[in-house]
Amino acid sequence: MVYNLSDTIVAISTAKGNGGIGIVRLSGILSVKIARELSEKKTIIVGINYASFFDANFFLIDSGLILFFNKPYSFTGEDLIEIHAHGNDLILDSLVFRCVDLGARLAYNGEFSFRAFLNNKIDLIQAESINSLIKSNSLNSNKIIFKSLSGKFSEFIKVVISDLSKLKLDLDAAIEFPDHISFSFNDFYYSFLASYNNYLSIFDKVVSDDFLFESLNVVILGNVNVGKSSLFNFLLKTDRAIVSNVPGTTRDFIESNLCLNGFNFRLIDTAGFNPFTEDFIEKISIERTLTQIRKANILICVVDVLHECDFLNNFNLNKLLLMAESKIKLILLRNKIDLLGVCKNIIHHKDYVEIFISVKTGDGIDLLLNELISTFSKYTDDIYFANKRQLNLLLNVKNYFSSLIMYDDIYKPLDFYSENIGFIITDLNSILGISVSNDILVDIFSNFCVGK
Repeated sequence: MVYNLSDTIVAISTAKGNGGIGIVRLSGILSVKIARELSEKKTIIVGINYASFFDANFFLIDSGLILFFNKPYSFTGEDLIEIHAHGNDLILDSLVFRCVDLGARLAYNGEFSFRAFLNNKIDLIQAESINSLIKSNSLNSNKIIFKSLSGKFSEFIKVVISDLSKLKLDLDAAIEFPDHISFSFNDFYYSFLASYNNYLSIFDKVVSDDFLFESLNVVILGNVNVGKSSLFNFLLKTDRAIVSNVPGTTRDFIESNLCLNGFNFRLIDTAGFNPFTEDFIEKISIERTLTQIRKANILICVVDVLHECDFLNNFNLNKLLLMAESKIKLILLRNKIDLLGVCKNIIHHKDYVEIFISVKTGDGIDLLLNELISTFSKYTDDIYFANKRQLNLLLNVKNYFSSLIMYDDIYKPLDFYSENIGFIITDLNSILGISVSNDILVDIFSNFCVGK
């Protein structure tokens, strides 16, 4: 795919389907001319223009608005026109076809963002953040992505590049002119360590798109008839799981999505846990429960306050922690406190959280919801998003740094430091989109939607 930047491009920027408003976007040197001919208006002013739109036979297509953003103040850095019409696919397609008749060509995927990148309106981190924002499925993800879109993550990268570039300049001068340049290795190394620590301060807060776009698995576990399915239904505010007084009503796991404060959770209700059963079907159910435990991000162990020893003796908390393949949050939920007249309460232990609730009355459910939200919401203001391309480059940079931070052998040849610092700067520049090959850029932007 070859982007011809001299072309004027056109595409529908809103989603397919009927809606109140649909937007067709034009960018390039012919944008204003096409807008004039489409609307039969002699002048298109910067800003909002009320207009009607006509086909080649002067039949009315629709009426709406023409928004004109003149270069270099537009998103793409070129003259950019947005045609706001009614959100009907037939109308929007007719507008696009008419624009093509008047000299535009259909835009490729991501070509508007590509032009914004080439015209230095955004860097590559910001461009990729646009695509991530469009694909985001939670408000929390949006908040994190906006930090990259606003340029905060880019500014951090630029600071590290600037500091290392100055160090490399001094280093190369000392290598090239050793008899004429006063060079202190200790001063250099302390400055290099400062750059490394600055890099780590952000690197340790970077999360991948898996964190943003995948729901967190919350597995509800417990003995039969302790209120697991009742809790599941209460959280979802619907009768998703069958509830009865007959032990073992749930024979397989049931799952559903739950959104709390912009966080997406995959809520999983498992079969009642009885490790000593001889029932063949129940054994299969238990195996499936164990599989879900291994995938859990948060594990809610529900126990009946009247018979809590049954579960804790059969399957203690340490076993649950060991079964998980990754670090999980463990919540011990003591249900049916209404039968004992006990008040709701929450206790934070070293390895787990203990909450006293009654699913029947709803008492203490707020403590559970707050605990679920707090598990990840505390990271919202303190993490940065990186997609897989950026994350691989960030890991490369960390490895280059690590190869130079060897406390048992810091007095390496100066050219070794210079070479590796050069590798670091190159990879950091690649994250921003500096000196990136055209093939890589095309591959990145081809994953965007057409109108962006």
